[in-house]
Amino acid sequence: GSVLLLSRNRGVDFPSPPAFYLLLAPFSLTGLDRRVLLQLGGALLDAASPVLVYAIATSLSARSSKEHAQRGLLAAGIYSFSAATLMTTFWNFSTHIFAQWAHLLLITALVLLWRALASTKSGAQVAWPLALATLFVMQSLVFLGHFGFWMNMSLLSGMGLLALLIAAIRGRVAWGVGWRLLGIFVAAQLVAVFLFYSAYTGLFLDQARATASGGLTGLAGRGAVDRTLLWNTLWDAGFRVHFGLFAIPLALLSMALPWPRGANLSVRRAVALLAGGTFVIALFFAMLPFLSGSTLSTRWLMFSAWAIAVGASSVATLLWRSGRGGRWIVLAMGGYLVWVSATLWLGALAWRIRPPEPF
Repeated sequence: GSVLLLSRNRGVDFPSPPAFYLLLAPFSLTGLDRRVLLQLGGALLDAASPVLVYAIATSLSARSSKEHAQRGLLAAGIYSFSAATLMTTFWNFSTHIFAQWAHLLLITALVLLWRALASTKSGAQVAWPLALATLFVMQSLVFLGHFGFWMNMSLLSGMGLLALLIAAIRGRVAWGVGWRLLGIFVAAQLVAVFLFYSAYTGLFLDQARATASGGLTGLAGRGAVDRTLLWNTLWDAGFRVHFGLFAIPLALLSMALPWPRGANLSVRRAVALLAGGTFVIALFFAMLPFLSGSTLSTRWLMFSAWAIAVGASSVATLLWRSGRGGRWIVLAMGGYLVWVSATLWLGALAWRIRPPEPF
């Protein structure tokens, strides 16, 4: 019955949004234990996530293209076999798993909506009432699902809306499209703030004052962390363990790739905007501990998981089609990713070796 929850992370209290708990509450009438409901619900959502990654990846190529299924399967495979999702399951970060799924669902919906808009000049054929209602619900699930995802997705939405404004000024997008998406974003934010986050106004003000006087280290009441430790954690637990090291540079390289043949350029630009904005947010939060000396941050690398999987699959597809040498490179990188995940899974299962905490 408690809705206004607090989570204490690294010495600092944060709101713990209850959307996942509220959605699972009716299923408690089945007699299942709450722990079982959380584990089962998280497992089902985690298992459904690769399907959404597949949908995003395949939107980048024409349906008649030979690369269509290959690109989607590679993206879903990178997402599925990376250790990152195993880590959230080990730590039983139930609300994180839910919010990551809801965030993936929202990204997929935005890509599909843009595909529909690209088929007409003004978007007149789009069922706007249904589309806007769907986007409102999806955004609300993200905002009320996890505090970090609320912050990250709000930043990404702001970047997307700014890009829409620029496109509307240049005459590339109808003004009505931008106003509708802005309105639904503001509505979802207002609902999240009034129903939940406004209850923590006093907490936020106190934390703002503590940060202004002592920085993030003062807020957490801890000393600055050595930068060598921060770098080792970022390099090993982050880049190597989360995504098998190679997927991240491949994803960044994909941003410079030419458009795929037969791709819908409007959809490709939309995905590139969402992925690019995601990487910008990730870069900011990756640098924040080095600048502040505090480990306080959002789970920015997990937030980037879909963009890493989709981007890496694009480069891997080109490498695979380049010849025997390229295929050996893809197999080696994929084999290393699977090996890292398998050793982490086996260590946790057989010897209770605790994996790194996902971030």
